[in-house]
Amino acid sequence: MLGIMWGEKYMAYSNKNKTVLLCGGTNFLGPHLVERLITEGYDVTICTRGIHKIPLMEFVKTIVCDCNSEEGVKRTLGGKKFDIIIDCIAYCPKEVFNILSNVKTTRYIQVSSIGVYSDSMTNTDRRLYLPIDEERFDPRTYDNWSMEADNTVRYGDRKKYAECVAYQRFPEYNPVSIRPAYVADPFNFMHEQNVRLPEIVDWIRRGKGIKSTNKNYAVCFTRVDEEAELILKLADNSYNDPLNISSIGYVTIEDIVAHIASKFDIAKCFDEDGELPNFPSGINLDVKRLEEMGYVPSKLTNWLWEYVDYYCEFPIENYKSWKIVKSEMDVFMK
Repeated sequence: MLGIMWGEKYMAYSNKNKTVLLCGGTNFLGPHLVERLITEGYDVTICTRGIHKIPLMEFVKTIVCDCNSEEGVKRTLGGKKFDIIIDCIAYCPKEVFNILSNVKTTRYIQVSSIGVYSDSMTNTDRRLYLPIDEERFDPRTYDNWSMEADNTVRYGDRKKYAECVAYQRFPEYNPVSIRPAYVADPFNFMHEQNVRLPEIVDWIRRGKGIKSTNKNYAVCFTRVDEEAELILKLADNSYNDPLNISSIGYVTIEDIVAHIASKFDIAKCFDEDGELPNFPSGINLDVKRLEEMGYVPSKLTNWLWEYVDYYCEFPIENYKSWKIVKSEMDVFMK
């Protein structure tokens, strides 16, 4: 468990018999969050497209709905009220608007992304690993956004606009957005969302070159269980400034490659004709805002290398090729 304490300035809620609508609670982050919510006594309803298995389904209610469909949301969720809405998707601004204009709540928690900072990063930021704090992007005042942003708009921009919808259009719902670093799940190594690290291991083990363009860029990670723990605390609290969530510290692409190469006694991995690892790299998240609250996330190097080693030890014949399917989700193909 994380060492999290909240100051008296933030109102604490009683979670007894609190109702929670969890949007996207079936995959990756969802199961960790569902387990914690149930353990803490919340009455949980999962809103899902019906693609993935429902975690702990005997303890939760389920609503099948595509939140991108305005009519679908009106039909399945219209007029309902929940004490808390936790939106693990918030994929685009229209989706957030569809939910919040049809469902009443007193607390909206949105899972955003480190990607909201991408277009504001300078070469100096990336080269000097300058910590990026939450003030770099303020969804309360940002006005260059569109409700109609879809898959043709960059992921980071869609996430920015989704935050703007919550903060600017529905402030009465006490919104809070969390901005996680690259999320890793040390409890479910071969989950599709963990694909980027095993991909690099596979490249290096097979002698495939890695393009050196971003080798000195920072990469920060957060553990999925710590992200779930933070959300649980925010569900019991009124704090509503955006929050970065990351393990303390960062590594570089070169650090990751060197560690993997040492496991296989490979001297050279970088090649200008190679491929570029698909990490949200070059961003070092500042987590002082969390630390000021008494939140103590893990230190990155206390767990990352053991996590990487698992993939190095995984039998090569069990690795599967991967590609982008179902929009932008990276999955191992069966």
